[in-house]
Amino acid sequence: MLDLTSLSMALIALGFTVYLLSAEWCRRRRHWGPLGAARRALIVTAHPDDECMFFGPTVVGLLRQPDCLVYLLCLSTGDYDGRGKVRKEELYRSCQVLGIKRENVILLRHSRLPDHPGRSWNDALVSELVLQHVMSLDIDTVVSFDPHGVSYHRNHRSCFYGLLHLLREGRLPTGCAVYCVPTVNLVRKFSSFLDVPLTLLTCEVVSLVSLDEWSRIQHAMGQHRSQIVWFRVLYMLFSRYVFINSLERLQVAPADRRTNSADLKHTPLERRGRRSASSPDSSPDPEPDPDHPSVTPGSVAASEWLESTSDGVTTAEL
Repeated sequence: MLDLTSLSMALIALGFTVYLLSAEWCRRRRHWGPLGAARRALIVTAHPDDECMFFGPTVVGLLRQPDCLVYLLCLSTGDYDGRGKVRKEELYRSCQVLGIKRENVILLRHSRLPDHPGRSWNDALVSELVLQHVMSLDIDTVVSFDPHGVSYHRNHRSCFYGLLHLLREGRLPTGCAVYCVPTVNLVRKFSSFLDVPLTLLTCEVVSLVSLDEWSRIQHAMGQHRSQIVWFRVLYMLFSRYVFINSLERLQVAPADRRTNSADLKHTPLERRGRRSASSPDSSPDPEPDPDHPSVTPGSVAASEWLESTSDGVTTAEL
């Protein structure tokens, strides 16, 4: 028993040492893979607090680059429990801690984008809203969820499918790259810094934070006081997504564009989202998504739904 305990402690110490050395190397390195060329990046999230819980290392890594402007597009106010106004202010405070300027935070309130774990959002609507901001802000890099949405929340997954719809339509500006944060299995998800060596060995695009930056992400999450419950506290302490983000490029072959959705080939990320539960790299997909709608290309016009309000929140009431 003692030998097993000693071995476990030695492995943890080794993993922490590797993490510290890797974090220092990443901090000194000015560019990290293809994202080193990002100059105007847009983080697309579903709810306030996603920027801390899932994208913290990516946000910090992009802000580390002196020539990169980082924008956050949050597609709902997180009003599932009626605290949308409170969560709006919490998001602004969180982004201030992370280093995102208040004027670079876009928070949407839309009657067809409800915060609800059992509701999917319309692909075409999400794609039009994202495209509007990509064009108006001259975005060259977009980062969001993968098909599983890290936590399998349907709103998270809808962010991915909205971006996929944009790519299939071929409507993104030339040179605008889309990256997704992949979902990993539960063991890796809650292995904290111990997942760093494996991620560095298996992923090409990685953002790793130092202990100071990890503390900043924790402090930013602390601004979401309405969301602080015991399981989120444990998540923030043990989740690898607070230490490291790996990112994968989302691409659609030209032959797949502007084709009927039923005839499209799946992208690699989409295929991963449909793999069986026996896959070693992903957790079981809980259930089919019957609310995820099929869409007709060109069926949505953003002007039908958007209007600006003086409180800085974009709203739409249908």
